[in-house]
Amino acid sequence: MALPAASTPAYVILRDRLRGEILSGDWAPGTHRTLGAIAGAHGVSISPVREALLSLAGEGLLQMREHRGAVVPVLDAKLFDNLYDLRGALQSLLARRAAERATEAEVAAMERHERAYAEAAGRGDAMAALDANEAFHDALEAAADNPQATALYKSRSAFVNAARLRLGFGPGRMAEAAAQHRAILSAIRARDAEGAAVAAFDHSMSAKKDLLQRL
Repeated sequence: MALPAASTPAYVILRDRLRGEILSGDWAPGTHRTLGAIAGAHGVSISPVREALLSLAGEGLLQMREHRGAVVPVLDAKLFDNLYDLRGALQSLLARRAAERATEAEVAAMERHERAYAEAAGRGDAMAALDANEAFHDALEAAADNPQATALYKSRSAFVNAARLRLGFGPGRMAEAAAQHRAILSAIRARDAEGAAVAAFDHSMSAKKDLLQRL
């Protein structure tokens, strides 16, 4: 892992450390920690702790408690149901914009990652499929050229991605997702904005159903 630059603010370094602790499970769901305890554990003052926690709260990774610090949300079905509803709306918007704005080079990049996902799914390689899926959606988001929507989407994806890493895919889900990627890409290639939006939303809802069944 690359070391942070000397100019990196203290709260950013702490935020990244705490994010890693949360996603690795070091902070169990429901865990409460005070600002003072975090500051002491990491050898920093209260100020960067507060900034780091506010940033992570903005990502949905924890909830602030007035005068009490922060708590990691319980990872239950309701939380993931809500997160996927938001992801579905954002994915639909981004796919619509990609269909309207993608260049030929951007479509070609999506095609490469779609093929990589399909190949990984075909051999049952979940880790490679997750990497290719992330790359496919990154390429789609770049083509959509809406950094505000992309930032919101990514800030609400950490819990979902971490849960998928732990829980894996249900039977047939990777093959289903590969077909859905092809449908999204086909609509984008055809400049069918509505078709791309619908296909992307269906993709997200299918992923939600699969993950909830794995909980």
